[in-house]
Amino acid sequence: MSATSIIESPQYLSLANNIGSFIEYWGFKQVHGKIWTLIFLSPEPVDANFLKQTLGISKALTSMSLKDLLHYNVILEVEKEKPGTQKYKINSDITQVILDIVRSRELTMLQEIHQDCKKLKERSSKANSGQISPTRLAELTNMVTTAQMLLNGMTGCSTVDFASFDQVMSVSE
Repeated sequence: MSATSIIESPQYLSLANNIGSFIEYWGFKQVHGKIWTLIFLSPEPVDANFLKQTLGISKALTSMSLKDLLHYNVILEVEKEKPGTQKYKINSDITQVILDIVRSRELTMLQEIHQDCKKLKERSSKANSGQISPTRLAELTNMVTTAQMLLNGMTGCSTVDFASFDQVMSVSE
């Protein structure tokens, strides 16, 4: 069986689709997972043209997807031996890849949510409309702060104080 027929096989396509679905769950697109799978399973680094042709996707989608995967260090550029086509390989340090993604995306999102909580607290204290429970808003802010602390601890940005988890886990009803 040739390499082309293996890549076109139902088994390979199922694997690539499932990895695409998994990586989609993490905020990427399914095509990112398909590209990652193809690069990972390839016996040697591959170029964008190979990815485009094998996956049957446009040059623009290939280029944008590679840019995204490079941005998050999911894949790496292979040093060119001489001027020519850029090739790619996967970043084999999967732990570092996950930690980098959590640092750059999830921690940023949590920071934005934390800022929104603070702004809403300021707004609701001025309006005093009774539409928002100050206690619940404080609990939500505490949850976000604890999630930030946990992710910072997991990613090595800080240490984790588990004492605050008791407060967060006892949210009022």
